[in-house]
Parts: sequence; C-alpha cells; structure tokens
Amino acid sequence: MGFFGSRISFARFRPTGTRPPAFGEDSLANLEKHKIGNGRAAVASADGIDSGWIAGDHILDRKFDLAKNIVSDTLQWALRIDAFKIPSDLLRAYTAEELEGVAASNPSGQISNRQRREAKERAKERLEEEARDGRFVKRKGFGLLWDLPSGEVLVSGAGAPALDRLFPLFEETFGTGLETLGAGRQAYLLAETRNLTRA
Repeated sequence: MGFFGSRISFARFRPTGTRPPAFGEDSLANLEKHKIGNGRAAVASADGIDSGWIAGDHILDRKFDLAKNIVSDTLQWALRIDAFKIPSDLLRAYTAEELEGVAASNPSGQISNRQRREAKERAKERLEEEARDGRFVKRKGFGLLWDLPSGEVLVSGAGAPALDRLFPLFEETFGTGLETLGAGRQAYLLAETRNLTRA
C-alpha cells in the first residue's frame, strides 16, 4: 500500500487554499486528529460507512511518524474506508431457517405474512449480533501523496465513492479544498508557468 511500495495509477488534485510552507509535526498532528477509529467519523456516518486517515504502511497502520510519512517535501499517508454490509445471501439463509422453524410449529404448516416479517427481523438481529465483532466490515485503503513543490495531491485508485469521502475529510484536516487536475487543466497550468500561449 502507498506510493513507495509498487506501481500504481492515481488521480491528480490541487489544493485550492493556502499550502503549508513545509510538512512537520503539525501536519502529522492534523492527520492524527482525523485518523480512522477515533470516534469522529463513527458519529458522522449513519450509513454504515466509516472513513479516516491511516499512516499507509498497511490497512491497519494508524501510527503516524516523521520518518515514515514525510519524505523530502512530500507527505505520504492513506484514506481508509470501512463499509459495514450484511451479506444478503446469509440474511436469506437465516430467514429460511427461521421460516422452517415457524412452519414446523404451525399445525397447518402455512406461514402468515406477520410470521414472515418476524422471521426476517429475527434473522437480521442474529446477523447484527454476529457483526459486532467486525466480521462484515470491508476495509479499503487509498494512498495519498502531497508533493509540496508541485502543489499536487496524488490519490491512488480512488473512484467516485472514495472521492466523496476524501474531499470533506481533506478540507476538515488541512483547511483547504481540492480541485481535480485533468489533462487539460494540467496542460494549461504548465503552459501558464512557461508563458506559452496558443498560436
């Protein structure tokens, strides 16, 4: 995971506000305040999705360190998104087991709509009880590299759902937003710095 481990594809962004003059302990303190699992994101995510920063060595790495996260004029870390999702096939299986028990206890062998709803509720409760240990949590990490000299933030392999979590978290952490640097925008900015114009 991260930019220093292997080849990656990335999206390029540019901070819209003021940038820090250099990365240091204060940058790591900002990341530490917004790391995953500190309670901040859990309160804000009623949809079963939690997001926050990780240090980037691996998906569970939450220890930010100058030697690991700051290299020259770059800050390297990762966004982690935890999504809680009960498997639908397991819910159907538990519901079927509940319905078998209800049908066996009915003299007619028929199941009413009310009994069906109750069986499904019991199956959901059973799954939620099992989920308390985190077995239905899907964790995904997206590496970030903020290059201070170029003023660019590179984000590895992030799709639209990850970017929806990244933008507000980045602004909350560093006090600046992000704008996308597509090929056209990047070419325009490079031409502008070299005083090149269209002929």
